[in-house]
Amino acid sequence: MSPALADLDERVRADLASIAHPNAAWLEPKMGPDGQPALDVLVVGAGQSGVAIGFGLLRSQVTNILVLDKAEAGREGPWLTYARMPTLRSPKHFTGPDLDIPSLTYQSWHEAMFGKEHWQGLDRIPRQHWADYLMWFRRVTGVPVRNGCEVVEITPAADGLLAATVQGAGGVEIFYARKIVLVDL
Repeated sequence: MSPALADLDERVRADLASIAHPNAAWLEPKMGPDGQPALDVLVVGAGQSGVAIGFGLLRSQVTNILVLDKAEAGREGPWLTYARMPTLRSPKHFTGPDLDIPSLTYQSWHEAMFGKEHWQGLDRIPRQHWADYLMWFRRVTGVPVRNGCEVVEITPAADGLLAATVQGAGGVEIFYARKIVLVDL
């Protein structure tokens, strides 16, 4: 990791610590029918939207979450898979998943990676850079993601919970959750 990116990581941690709200979890744990704590939220899809939702939940102290994606790490969303355009269609100043935290913006990441001068000369963001930014964003914000998992069924479960049947490399698992958010499908 470059010194500039390490400095940015530290700035993000400091920013998030100084704007923490609320400062305590507000949901009581709920047990699933299997005797294990149920997730508060299961997010299906770890692309840009799924990671942004996960980060928004974490900021609100909804921390018992999990984000699933059937793609391998780094291949979520269209950026490195089926997108054919060399750059994003949106201007570089459009907001992303940063939730208005300056140290989490694409611009902050880009300047840490390539320098301020490079940012000034940039017109549109190369899709590979956007994919790299999203992976950094996911890492630095601590959004819990499990890759290689496909949700194959969602059904009602006991006590108002939902049961998500998930197929992964290790076989079939069932996750119980209060809420399930479907994105990037």
